[in-house]
Amino acid sequence: MNVVEFRRRLIDRSSSLHATLATSQVDLLQAYFELLVRWNRRINLTALPLEPLGDETFDRLILEPIAAAAYVPPTKLTWFDLGSGGGSPAVPMRVLRPESRLTMVEARGKKAAFLREVTRVLDLSNVDVVNTRVEDWSPARHSAELVTARALRINTQLLLLVRTFLSAHGQLLLFGINPAALSNTFREARKVDLVPGVSTLLICSP
Repeated sequence: MNVVEFRRRLIDRSSSLHATLATSQVDLLQAYFELLVRWNRRINLTALPLEPLGDETFDRLILEPIAAAAYVPPTKLTWFDLGSGGGSPAVPMRVLRPESRLTMVEARGKKAAFLREVTRVLDLSNVDVVNTRVEDWSPARHSAELVTARALRINTQLLLLVRTFLSAHGQLLLFGINPAALSNTFREARKVDLVPGVSTLLICSP
């Protein structure tokens, strides 16, 4: 997909979700996607096919995070993204919420190197990359207002760990997770549509 086609699809698909992107945000999302394609040819950043870029991949990697950003207040909140992998949903969401202080936690060294390169090329301030397993991580800031996760295996042990560094008024955003997986770990879990008829987001409160 060429640059013109990617930008056209990005603007059109975002508009269908009533999300308006500034030109600078389109530029950053384009740069992120170009890096993802280039690095994915050498290391496995995502199992989703990037070349050619189909609707399912575009929606999962780009459109879902744009839609999810609507549920994140535009404030200087502390945000942890767990198992960041190829950078989605964290990077596209961060483009729309530049006020946030984001830490991406990724266990695989090559993926962590990619995330650092994305942070450098996109010139994202207040963004850190931690190369470690989530289970071994002890954050410097022990209270986050936002935690996001997509690729991790969600179980009670992980959810209890999240509770230890999520603030009392914070929220956990889980992409593509069934509410039944939460057991009784969180007081409230509501499911919202991201891309209607295609994907959902689970918003959990302590």
